[in-house]
Amino acid sequence: MKIIYIITAATKRNRIIGGHYYSLKAIADAMAKKHEVITIAVMHKHSEVVDTYKHRVEYVLKNGKTTRQLIDEIIGWITKEQPTVVHSFDMQAHLLAKEACAKTRTSLVETKPGGPKTRHTYPFSWDITLFTQDDLEHYSRHPILKKANLHYIPNRVTRPTKKTERLNEIPETESYFNIFTINRVNFSKLSIALQTLSMARHLRNNGIKARAVIIGRVEDSLALEKIKDSAHPDDLLLQEPPYIIHASELLPVADAVVAMGRGAMEALAYNKPVFCPSADGQFPFLLNNETFNDAMASNFSERSRVSLTLDRRKEHCLKITNDSDTYNTQCVLSSRLYKEFCDVAAVIEKYEKVYAYARTPPSLPFERQLMALASLLASVLH
Repeated sequence: MKIIYIITAATKRNRIIGGHYYSLKAIADAMAKKHEVITIAVMHKHSEVVDTYKHRVEYVLKNGKTTRQLIDEIIGWITKEQPTVVHSFDMQAHLLAKEACAKTRTSLVETKPGGPKTRHTYPFSWDITLFTQDDLEHYSRHPILKKANLHYIPNRVTRPTKKTERLNEIPETESYFNIFTINRVNFSKLSIALQTLSMARHLRNNGIKARAVIIGRVEDSLALEKIKDSAHPDDLLLQEPPYIIHASELLPVADAVVAMGRGAMEALAYNKPVFCPSADGQFPFLLNNETFNDAMASNFSERSRVSLTLDRRKEHCLKITNDSDTYNTQCVLSSRLYKEFCDVAAVIEKYEKVYAYARTPPSLPFERQLMALASLLASVLH
């Protein structure tokens, strides 16, 4: 089987370091162990994340090109490589891939981005992969997708390699119970930072020397100020290189991690107790046998349907901190949850089945209008 993945960066403002570039890396690198894989990256420059992919990558650099010109380049790659299937990994990638695959009569699979703010039913796809259960429920209700094949394949990660040379970068880790969170600093991620601070504060109020370690690139200075206003002098805010580059490599020195999405899965891979942000914004909840399935259904996000009381969440936090046996049991559970539900190796066969039965997309007049609109937007954004 030969697979072409297509991923894009929409504008020059995109720093090309977001989570979905890592999601594609995990999936495509795993598939490349059994199949011939090429990623086509349609971007304004090379990406430090995409450059770490362990399979063949070809860049289509935008350089002011129109959408039509980008489609023609992708048609050229498809014609040359003759893949079994093309898999588009974001909305702009799908706009380009759909027209190219319709022209070349090539099968196409689309991964739709998760979350309620990015749920677009157009342009139509025959074969769609979705990372979350709530996305599956959302798209299943749309009549336009009644004839589409919707495949729920939860997001997965590759087990990270421990970089021992990085383990001394965080100062005084042995003096505290360290609660890590790794997220960009902006208002959309503010709640997870504040809940991490609340967890550290709760432990300190109960006599435990704890601190929050918040790592992430600053994208909004006002959000950073709100975090600083809530932080204790012992809490650590790390927003500069080298901390923010491949920050998950620092997780081995954490005692617990507050995380969403891929971050939660990476922390499980390191056998750490993992807490996820709660919908009420007050205090995170522990991932355990009681909460895991509901949390995973929303990719461990604040959209989770987990509904533990505030007292129970705080009780779980104190228990794993105060009792070494409970802490060690939780670490063993994290290891099992990763192997069973989060290791990308476990979903390779699912993707193979999706690719084997994927269909060639139709090219409809309405979607040609969308292409014209996309071309106009691209010329404005360039």
